[in-house]
Amino acid sequence: MIMRELENMHITSGQSYRQLCEMAGVSVQSYMRWKERAQRGAEVAAAPGPKKVEPLDVAGLYEAIGQMAHGRKRTQGTGRLFQQYRDQISRRDFFHLVDETRRELLHDRLTEQMRLEWCCPGLVWAIDGTQQHGRMIYGVRDLGSKYRTGSLSGEMLRNEEGKMDGSKIAAGLEALCKRYGAPLFLKRDNEGILNVGEIDAVLEKYYVMPLNSPHEYPQYNGSMEQSQNEVQRHLENLIGTDHTDREFVLAVDLTDHDLNHNPRRSNGGLTACEVFTRRRDNLREYDRKKRQEVYGQLKENAVRIVTKLQLNSKNAQAAQTAWRIVVRAWLIENGLVTVKQNGKVSPYFLKFCSHN
Repeated sequence: MIMRELENMHITSGQSYRQLCEMAGVSVQSYMRWKERAQRGAEVAAAPGPKKVEPLDVAGLYEAIGQMAHGRKRTQGTGRLFQQYRDQISRRDFFHLVDETRRELLHDRLTEQMRLEWCCPGLVWAIDGTQQHGRMIYGVRDLGSKYRTGSLSGEMLRNEEGKMDGSKIAAGLEALCKRYGAPLFLKRDNEGILNVGEIDAVLEKYYVMPLNSPHEYPQYNGSMEQSQNEVQRHLENLIGTDHTDREFVLAVDLTDHDLNHNPRRSNGGLTACEVFTRRRDNLREYDRKKRQEVYGQLKENAVRIVTKLQLNSKNAQAAQTAWRIVVRAWLIENGLVTVKQNGKVSPYFLKFCSHN
């Protein structure tokens, strides 16, 4: 089609092929090759790459691709499998099929997954640390409302010697408990600076029960991980990389404020701040006496699990696993969290069978 139009314009206008090709955005060398092929009666343009001589076993290829280890973004073993089919399919088409299959499988997994939905603002907080251009930020978030109660950063985290100090985090956490009312549970990492004695003392003082993540499994505190990613993106747009310690602390506070006042679909279109204001009735229900009762019940159930499974009661990992099991069951039973299956996920159509 484009060759016919360029030939007509060449005859009628008298312009050179180079001028016409520049106007059409086509390489003059490519056009001359196409013209020479057309004069010989050969195929004008063909798919790049060597021609495949063996017939393609489509069913076998699809089965082999489906049995591969597909992650969210990558698939293991693609190079080895391509070597088996390299005489039947081009590398481009092969990796396109792998990508399409991975997307389809991911879609199926998402429709089958179960997720937790936190229902009671004020009762379950999470704390986690992240870095922004070498500067630490420890954020605290209420899971029931997605409200960031505060972030500790900059000089607030360091002692007089300029080193990270767990007592500083403990002091900041206590200030948040006094300001908003202490939660019933606090989710945190299972080791490091968030498990120092000063933080445990604050939790004990306000009758807050810790809920530690499994070892090397940050997804357990996934809501907080997502919140920290939001903070990083917002900070990057707000101040970039050139700033002082004081400017960084102020920017983190402003980021928390902005995120707390963005409407969220998970909150029914309300902001985190609007939902967080409902926490007072929940906190009144779980006074000191009620918290002691809950702790005693959970501790008793955890001991039963350890005894029933004949686990070593002195093994910290086994004890924490039993504690997570009983806490999860109690949260579901008492309506603080609900387990839901993902709703309908928009269907993913393979490109070669899509109507578009």
